[in-house]
Amino acid sequence: MAAARATAAALRADSAAVVPALDDVLRSCLDALERASPPLGGKDATAAAAALMRLLSAAVEVCGGWNWSGGWECMAASGDAAEPEAAQARVVSALRRMGSSAIARSLESPAVADEVPDLSMAVCAVDVSFARFCVPALPQRLAAEAAPEMIGGALRRAAACCACNHKGAALAGLTSCSAFIKLGDSSSEAARGAVLSHGMVVAWGLLGTLLGPSPLSRVHKVASVLGELVSLVAAAVGSPDSAASTVRSWLSDAMDSVPRCRLLPGERSAALEEWGPLLAAIALVSLRRPCPDTGADGDGRNVQRLKRALRAFVERR
Repeated sequence: MAAARATAAALRADSAAVVPALDDVLRSCLDALERASPPLGGKDATAAAAALMRLLSAAVEVCGGWNWSGGWECMAASGDAAEPEAAQARVVSALRRMGSSAIARSLESPAVADEVPDLSMAVCAVDVSFARFCVPALPQRLAAEAAPEMIGGALRRAAACCACNHKGAALAGLTSCSAFIKLGDSSSEAARGAVLSHGMVVAWGLLGTLLGPSPLSRVHKVASVLGELVSLVAAAVGSPDSAASTVRSWLSDAMDSVPRCRLLPGERSAALEEWGPLLAAIALVSLRRPCPDTGADGDGRNVQRLKRALRAFVERR
């Protein structure tokens, strides 16, 4: 585990080390995941897998930071450079195998994600690196082929982590949701469609955060992610009211899936009535003045109003 952390730090410090180490990094990460597959392979196996997932995250981050070209070209003279598309394909293949592994699929359950929070956070870190550094740099063919499937799995894991009792895992899930929503706003139609098709999953995860233990410290993040989500929908449909209605329906479906004992009498309808206009206001601002780095809400006043409404929802519990 210490070696994996040291290697991750070295990869970030010396990006030229990624190319010769890439195959070994990917192989080690995948082997560790298989050893940790359910039934969970014990603390040592899951801890090792978590450390190696952080290593994979570093490799994806560094490779993506090169935009898959300059870094490879500068190494050509040494004979260590690989073809950029071949390296891309190796990373994408490894990430697809990671997403289809038994342990990654099991992390789509909040109960399992809560049981192994370090591994949950590490896998979310890989997913975030994939969204921020890998997908935007992929050729259109690879992105269209791989992104929808991988985004779906990542968002299901993120939503499950959002609903965890473990605060670190919940925050990692929120960060992952945000990364993929921003990806949908800036990437290909295939990526946007994959994110939007999992809108209800994201809404379920955000509601899980609000209903979890000690959620006040994460209310602002939930409000920001909701703002990003409704802004993404608004960009797709072109209407703030339709966007707000769509997100409101996702939240309604999410509330319907929650046991009745988790919500106070009349709370469901009251919350949706209050949140709907706030979501519409955020969507309207996003269409008039896109600001992707701030949740598409200009000066953030509408997100602040939404945050206050969410805080009141949480404090009533």
